[in-house]
Amino acid sequence: MNRPWFVRLFLATRGAWVLLSLLGGMALVMAYSVDAANWVLADRLIITCIWLGLLFGWLLARTHWSALLAGFYTIDLAVLVILLGMANIFPLLAAGPAETDLLTSMNLRAFTFLQRLGGWYGALRSGRALEDTGLFLFLASLLGWLVTSWLAWSVIKKRNAYAGILPFAFLLGLNNDLSKQGEGMFWVFLMFALALMVYVTCIRNHRDWDARGVDYPDSLTVEWGFTALSVTTVVSTLALLVTTLGTPWGWDALSRAFREMREKSEPAAHQLFGGVTPPKFDEAPVEVRTPDLSDFRSGLPSGEQTILWVRTSDPPPLPPEAGAAAQAEMPQHYWRANVFTVYTPHGWKPESSFDAAPPQFDAASPPPGRRLLEQEVEVLGEHSGPLFAANQPVQSSDGVTLLYRTLDGTALLAGSASKYTAQSWVNDITANDLDAAAPELPPEIAAVYLQTPPDLPPRVIELAARVTAGASTRLEKTLRVQDYLRSTYAYSTAVQPASENADFVDHFLFEEQAGYCTHFASSMAVMLRTQGVAARVATGFATGSYDANRGAYRVTASAAHAWVEVFFPGYGWVEFEPTPARATFTYPRYTPEGQLIAPPAPQPLEEPQTEPRPAWPVTLLAVVLFLAAAAAIWLRRAQRLQRAQSLAPAGSSGSLYWDMRELLGWAGLRAKPSATPQEFLSRNTEALAGHDPLLRAAQDVTRLYLQAAFSRRPPAHEEVERARRSWRHARAGWLALLGRRILVVLRRGRR
Repeated sequence: MNRPWFVRLFLATRGAWVLLSLLGGMALVMAYSVDAANWVLADRLIITCIWLGLLFGWLLARTHWSALLAGFYTIDLAVLVILLGMANIFPLLAAGPAETDLLTSMNLRAFTFLQRLGGWYGALRSGRALEDTGLFLFLASLLGWLVTSWLAWSVIKKRNAYAGILPFAFLLGLNNDLSKQGEGMFWVFLMFALALMVYVTCIRNHRDWDARGVDYPDSLTVEWGFTALSVTTVVSTLALLVTTLGTPWGWDALSRAFREMREKSEPAAHQLFGGVTPPKFDEAPVEVRTPDLSDFRSGLPSGEQTILWVRTSDPPPLPPEAGAAAQAEMPQHYWRANVFTVYTPHGWKPESSFDAAPPQFDAASPPPGRRLLEQEVEVLGEHSGPLFAANQPVQSSDGVTLLYRTLDGTALLAGSASKYTAQSWVNDITANDLDAAAPELPPEIAAVYLQTPPDLPPRVIELAARVTAGASTRLEKTLRVQDYLRSTYAYSTAVQPASENADFVDHFLFEEQAGYCTHFASSMAVMLRTQGVAARVATGFATGSYDANRGAYRVTASAAHAWVEVFFPGYGWVEFEPTPARATFTYPRYTPEGQLIAPPAPQPLEEPQTEPRPAWPVTLLAVVLFLAAAAAIWLRRAQRLQRAQSLAPAGSSGSLYWDMRELLGWAGLRAKPSATPQEFLSRNTEALAGHDPLLRAAQDVTRLYLQAAFSRRPPAHEEVERARRSWRHARAGWLALLGRRILVVLRRGRR
């Protein structure tokens, strides 16, 4: 019989879903515990290895391999996958770039990883403390893989749950204790472990009884299942609630939800109770802060408080409903406050040399490659010193000082005004213009903006040379470095600072391999400088989100940002964006006939993604609810079977018959409770006629039941097992009837 693939899959995995659920629940608890511990930033590799170990342990347990061969295979496979994962090869293969780009990118990532391994060896050989967390990541990932693989092997191959659970429990308890996570998740694990031990014991006993021909009622499994699932559900739910509400981030989520609810209700409250003194809430004072690159340990400002309102002379962007078109048309301006020129391993030095008397500019006459942008800025909160404007401000309102440096055209604003206007010359340039810029840098520019520390690690220079190999223009080198950083390194604000003896850029590129705008911008500027491209880092705020009601951009504290500016002779400073959480600046390229060669790349989300905490409690709650639903269905079915069996002979034949009646009833084949087995079969023979295996199975099960009820000779164990196998093999027909029944119910509901 040619059965559909989903039917074959169901038949092949029947009875395995309970075991899969229990093993998967234990792996889920371990993954959550590792994630909550947050030992290293890249703990997703550890979590991935936990699941891969469970998967391959399950598959190996289905083979006829010896334990020694399976062990060697598991270790070799785990080491290979972990090394490829640490080298970041898998995301690259999933992206599917062109063959040439793929090979080049794989070569660069392999070089970076080999340099990382060399750093481990050098630190261990010299006795220095290993600053790189990669070795811990490798060992933890390998341990997670082996423990879950051993769990699956022991349970499925050896039918010994204790041997598989003990190492798993030791590792989970050690992780929870060292990370001070409390006992909540360990209690959830104990419930899964208890259910697994009982289930494996039940399976082992059933197989022993079958081998010895011992008759037992199928309801025994039902009763055990309901008891185990009920206990697991109750305890798991209580532990889940306690651990969710008892953690700081749980309370933070509740506080955030309350704050959002209060903000949404404030307009209605003002309207209904305008004369009532409003309640007083403790709000943190708004402080205007940008990334402090003079000290890499200062971190990144965050928060959703509004810092700036900026209204520009640009036409308003399309509404969000326009989708991709709205993002493609949205102008991108960064509100710059500072620029940094001198790089040291521990921080940048800001530009401090400005002309005593800035020149007077005619704002309405911008130079080539520029256009005029007018801005009205309102600064909320406490601030002093730097003010904000796009690219190159040339004029401003009273009370605002224009700082200018003739050497390289640097222009900044400063003052204490909270509301001001500014006129800036912003980039309106094409890739053709940037390619046409003079290849040689003015000596005074090269002297300042090609600076790198004398002790810059050589592998940073070598990596930059590999990334830009074959690039013939300044723009091509810049884009290669930008694209390499965006595609290779992860964005995260939860990174550990480099040690006092480490170089910040080297630590990011070869050890931490994750960071935020400070890391990406600093690395891009330093790499470009080593290749003769004048670059610097600027700080301020990203564009923000457009408020159509106010006609201005709302800039929050979390929009604090650092980016890269590259000097092109004849055009000045041009912005580039190496941070993958922000959209790139697009400079279109045209043919000599004026046709656009390639459309701008799609823009990512404006707001950066700062490693939101995974919704593990939600996932666990879904698992618990699934188990609760399974327990409820199982209990209802067990009660109906027991009521039916109370009026009929007990034993395997009766259990099998009433189980069949229950399932056929789900598919719409019913009869009156008083109907005899023969009457039930006669009533539904026509419906079963189109499914011969199902009809024959129903006839065999009914015959054995009648024999057990009314004959002096009860059915032999072999006969019952033969009928049970016949019924199982006929499940395809039952699934077809069940599907037809569901369609009928759905059609009636539509009517």
